[in-house]
Amino acid sequence: MTSTSLLDVVLDSVADGVFTVDPDLHVTYWNRAAEQITGYTAGEALGRQCHEIFRASLCLEQCPMRQAIATGTTVGPADVKILTRDGVELTVNVSAAALRDHDGSFLGGVESFRDVRRSRPAGDSAEQCVEVAGMVSHSQAMGRVLGILPPVARSDAAVLIRGPSGVGKELVARAIHRLSQRNAHAFLKLSGAAISDDLGGEEPPGRQGKRGSGLPAWVDEVGAGTLFLDEIADLSAAAQARLLDVLEQEAFQPQRGSQQPGAQMRVIASTRQDMERCVREGRFREDLYYRLGVITIDIPPLAERKKDIPLLVERALERLSRRGDRSVTQVAPEAFRILQAHDYPGNVRELENVVEHAFVVGQGPVLKPEHFPAYILRASALNAAGEPARRAPDSEQKELLAVLRKHGWNKTLAALELGIHRSTLWRRMRKFALAEEPPGTRAKEVREG
Repeated sequence: MTSTSLLDVVLDSVADGVFTVDPDLHVTYWNRAAEQITGYTAGEALGRQCHEIFRASLCLEQCPMRQAIATGTTVGPADVKILTRDGVELTVNVSAAALRDHDGSFLGGVESFRDVRRSRPAGDSAEQCVEVAGMVSHSQAMGRVLGILPPVARSDAAVLIRGPSGVGKELVARAIHRLSQRNAHAFLKLSGAAISDDLGGEEPPGRQGKRGSGLPAWVDEVGAGTLFLDEIADLSAAAQARLLDVLEQEAFQPQRGSQQPGAQMRVIASTRQDMERCVREGRFREDLYYRLGVITIDIPPLAERKKDIPLLVERALERLSRRGDRSVTQVAPEAFRILQAHDYPGNVRELENVVEHAFVVGQGPVLKPEHFPAYILRASALNAAGEPARRAPDSEQKELLAVLRKHGWNKTLAALELGIHRSTLWRRMRKFALAEEPPGTRAKEVREG
């Protein structure tokens, strides 16, 4: 066995990823562990610029390999985030050094890296954190959603994202686009409520695509990218019929056997409505529903994944600190208890709004309860011990019934007085078997609501 082949065997036997580059940073060697950690094979990596394959958070600004080559020294170890072939963000520990031969001639550089999860105890909570395409979660339910995004992105099938307002349906749609082969092409969002009967959206009436085939203008704009149809339940009957006709045309048909998206665009839709009910009641076409819902993704409300609140607050503060003229890095313990106690009918969007309100109102580096909107403080009802106050079921039922009677069972007005969302009001009514309203009140609510 030659010394070169022996070295290959040795490097393929180690658990750390190892790769080398020439002076122009083209990959010249890629070991087996590098394949396993990143998802890129040696065949895919060799000859490519290292930043195209080893997609690290420091690549373009503080690249350890560039520093090692420039200084002739060893750089690291340091923890960096990389993006795997499947779009999963992974923290790795890297070290880099310049490569020279026996005569001291410069050959390039070598970098080794290891998945930091290997050295974590099995019970470490950080290991339970799932991070995909910039989205992160500690919740098992949301973790399942994030886990399927890479394989969904590799498919061309239509996707229907379901969930209440504010859970991040558009973020999931954009993540799928970003992880797909279409990420160099357009991502176009069209709102169902803004789409006209002829699918013109905000375009001038009658405008058609360049193909001259009667397709809407946005078909040319999207090209081989992704079309995101937001809140499809808001489409009119005429728009639904026209959309089904357009989706059956050539620009939307799968191209079998092709690894590139070509001219076919990908369609992702979203809804906050119960689409099966919409179909049963004749408000949405059954054939269009099945055409758009080949793959369905259900995003749980924030109330069902409160483990994510610390992560979401941390990211919101980082984003606001970058935009603003000051940095907020801490949240007071009592403030966190308030955030954890709230139901969030507006989901992630509501939480981000609450954090931004506190960020703007507060002046110091720590968010405190007095920085929150008044309705959050009322809803939390903290007692002197700092724990959410628990009302007796009978008193809660009496209060709910009194407010409903006061407003003639108008749920919109009752929810406003109670400081809760209508959906939360409905849940509490069902809890106390108050879902049935007295005869003659429905017409009144329809007129008022």
